[in-house]
Amino acid sequence: MKRVGCFTIRLLLSTTFTRSVGLAVVFPRFLSSPRRIGFFCHDESIRFPKVADTISDGMVALVALVLPLALIALTEVVRTGRAVPSGLSWRGAGVPLWLVRVYRHTGVFILGAGLAEITVDVAKNYVGRLRPNFLAACNPVTPGDRPGDTSSYTKLCAAATPGNPVYVPPEAYYCLGDPADEREARASFPSGHSVLAFYAAVYLGLFVQARLQRLSGTLALLRPVVQWLFLLAAWWIALSRIVDHVHHPGDVLAGALIGTVFAALHVFLVSGLFDREQAPAD
Repeated sequence: MKRVGCFTIRLLLSTTFTRSVGLAVVFPRFLSSPRRIGFFCHDESIRFPKVADTISDGMVALVALVLPLALIALTEVVRTGRAVPSGLSWRGAGVPLWLVRVYRHTGVFILGAGLAEITVDVAKNYVGRLRPNFLAACNPVTPGDRPGDTSSYTKLCAAATPGNPVYVPPEAYYCLGDPADEREARASFPSGHSVLAFYAAVYLGLFVQARLQRLSGTLALLRPVVQWLFLLAAWWIALSRIVDHVHHPGDVLAGALIGTVFAALHVFLVSGLFDREQAPAD
């Protein structure tokens, strides 16, 4: 009974904490906005056009969330066996060991992804770096100009030359573009897609390395193939953000580094994947 009680308490606490992290991921996007900064005239790095995303948000979610969670769950079911009991019960019914481990490892994965996204949102709002397509999304005009005045950018940068760039402070202009587009155009650093993609790829690569060590023969090739496929997908997602003029190369590199660090920290310090086999309820 003591073990059942402890398991119930831990289940409630972990569920509550994970939901709190999920809310913390959503709320910053509504409660705060990216820092408003100015720009330099003739800055070629923010003059790219807006184009459609090569990889949709739904595809990113599939590759970086749905597939890793499904693979983690499938691995634990196959590795543990559906009939193995955990010695725990929930409302009078026995809890199988595979379910305990699926809950544990998917929970750690989701927790790490949520904390990484919070870190990204804080950085985006604090830095406020302009995206490569900022001018196209913003359509900057001077205060007092009439909507549709196409000479506004020319007025802002009338004194600028390639050898004498002029800085336009944030109070000297406003955006005629859609407010939502303007907000996104000020959130270039770091790349959230790269963070999530590399977090999933590195976490899953380490998970597979730890949980599929018993594979032998031809099946042993499954481990490096899965690791390579998810790293390739992460690399593809990251590069697409540069091609689509949504992020600067430095944003993507920083995002990949953040995702990798969060994955490594949660695998080695939280998940216990490389520890010795623990008790079923752990």
